[in-house]
Amino acid sequence: MNLDKIYIPTLGRVDNQITYNTLPDFLKEITYLVIQDQELSDIKKNYPEANLIRLPNEIKGIAKTREYIIRLAGKTIFAMFDDDMEFIRRNVNRKTLKKVGDKSQTPMTEDDWKEMIEKVETWLNGEYVIGGMRMQGLPPRDYDDIEFGKIAQVFFINGNKIKPNKIKWDIQFSEDIYFILQVLSQGGKTIMTDKFLYTHPNGYFSEGGCSNEGRTVDSDTHTIREVANRFPHIIKFTNDHYDRDGELSQKYIVNWKKAYKTTEYNEFDKWK
Repeated sequence: MNLDKIYIPTLGRVDNQITYNTLPDFLKEITYLVIQDQELSDIKKNYPEANLIRLPNEIKGIAKTREYIIRLAGKTIFAMFDDDMEFIRRNVNRKTLKKVGDKSQTPMTEDDWKEMIEKVETWLNGEYVIGGMRMQGLPPRDYDDIEFGKIAQVFFINGNKIKPNKIKWDIQFSEDIYFILQVLSQGGKTIMTDKFLYTHPNGYFSEGGCSNEGRTVDSDTHTIREVANRFPHIIKFTNDHYDRDGELSQKYIVNWKKAYKTTEYNEFDKWK
């Protein structure tokens, strides 16, 4: 089974589709911008060549939008990308962890994307349920692929291997973490690449997207605490501190591997 579609949920960026603009043409052909009704005419005007999916009016917020996409995609292999990302290839010798060539990181090319998609299809046609990319800025590992790493903002999903009715979407932010923990606890394996990376060129809290829906450092802190309440002993908090804007921030560590098949923490068993 091959990659069927790429879905990009988007809000507040009708004239600045960074992720879409970054993709090569062969991927744009299978990419769909998932938009709210009030932005339909502007997106059509600014991106007349793009495939569009209009969200039903009752679907609001990123968590419910992700749920809608997963249900819409059904039993296919598909991707779900945030709308404000660029993609990087890491050029490193895995034994020495030193750069290969002139630059340790370069923008992904069409050939890089073909390699990435081939990797994804191998993963998801094999033992893995969800794949992802690592965030730029993290130090390289001594191997290309990482099981049970943090997958967020870039998702490759085999819809044949998840059960949407067993995934809960009632936490608005930190929804990426909550989603992956639920899949892991139900026995779905995850994997991510350290060779191909994503970055937010305008910053994590740039205008548009979840920032338009109220996402702040403070809201992320409160929602990750709620996720931790539902998965005790999986998320460990390390400190509290206030950032430059006076908002509470909290560092934490997620033991992704420990969450795998941890039926005692399986939230679905508590609310089905």
